[in-house]
Amino acid sequence: MGRTVRIDIYRNILKTPKDLLWQKRVYKKDDMREYRKFCRELDKLLYVKKGHDKYSGYHGARAALSPQQNCITKLRIGKDIYTHKRFIKEYLPQENKKDVIEKPALYNNDMVDGQALEQYYKAITGKHFKFIISPESSRVDLPALVKTLVKRMEKISGKSFIWMAATHTDTDHPHAHLLINGADKHGENVHFYKLFITQAMREMARQICTDMIGKRSREEIKASILQGYKGNRYCSFDDAIKEQEEPLDDEIYGSQAQTFNDLLLKWLFHLAELGLAKKKEKAASTFLLEKDWIKKLRAIGRYNSFLKARSELRSTAAVNMTLYAKETGEISGVITKLYKMNDEDSWNHALVVENAALRKAWYVPLYYEPDNALLGAEINCNLKTNQKGLLVSHITVKKWNIQNRHE
Repeated sequence: MGRTVRIDIYRNILKTPKDLLWQKRVYKKDDMREYRKFCRELDKLLYVKKGHDKYSGYHGARAALSPQQNCITKLRIGKDIYTHKRFIKEYLPQENKKDVIEKPALYNNDMVDGQALEQYYKAITGKHFKFIISPESSRVDLPALVKTLVKRMEKISGKSFIWMAATHTDTDHPHAHLLINGADKHGENVHFYKLFITQAMREMARQICTDMIGKRSREEIKASILQGYKGNRYCSFDDAIKEQEEPLDDEIYGSQAQTFNDLLLKWLFHLAELGLAKKKEKAASTFLLEKDWIKKLRAIGRYNSFLKARSELRSTAAVNMTLYAKETGEISGVITKLYKMNDEDSWNHALVVENAALRKAWYVPLYYEPDNALLGAEINCNLKTNQKGLLVSHITVKKWNIQNRHE
């Protein structure tokens, strides 16, 4: 059995700041030792370990309450040269965004000029790595963060990367895009393991941000926790909800949960805004949860266009759209939507397949940019292993949409 989630620990800290962490102010060298001990104990209370991998606790109490600066790092892997070049020409400098008047400059260790671009293109490979680096604080110097982070990545990997980056400030949260070529300066293959991305790189980014602007204050930690319920991704709040779920026999809603905790109520209202939950009528603090809401929330966190796809279905209810995966098997239907990666509106290539007769829909991630001619086509889709040993979506067209075929 997993440990019971104690989300009310957050509430105690917010309401009584002198309790727990803040009364444990032991100065000099004992300060950090006591702090780490407290965080370890809080992590055990707060985070459910059952069903998570051994590294999942990193995202629990320690990350939330740590005085280190927060910084999100995400990775998307590209597979072809066309997408790679387009990312450099359009996405990094935001040439595809007409509303961005002042285009961001490209940089690596220096500003990227024509000669540097020419050298990059000479070494360019189909495989490439696109990172999004987003510190919580707007006080962080993003170019300095990226340059320092790349140096540390090179030191750990033993590679000398060919890379470039750009800072985007057109959103509410300024962030940087880092592009690393699939071969380094010596022609050696570049590869990043999952553990490096999910733990080591994020920790390095957090430490660099902390070195740059200092540790977070108590007020900043409190504000960060209170903003936590607004994220479109699976978090420790969901672990608490899972502990309180009661199954339901309903076509749309598979369970319900009741809570009187303020933070959990805010999170449930947020799930309702995402369309994954619904406030139960005439029942205080009780919410109905959509079937497979956890899987769908994880899909929203991984593929940001998944949420948009749910609202744009043509012949299928949103509740019946799922993420296409290995266990799904072969599917058939009509392609009703195409999503092309631009790293702002869509983090990846994908298409939506709807089968009106079965009242089902699938969100199908792709490694390649889908052809516009696929829109409206009747297809079969299954997962096959390619020459590199990767499972990729294989599409067989049964009937083309004549109008799109000839455009």
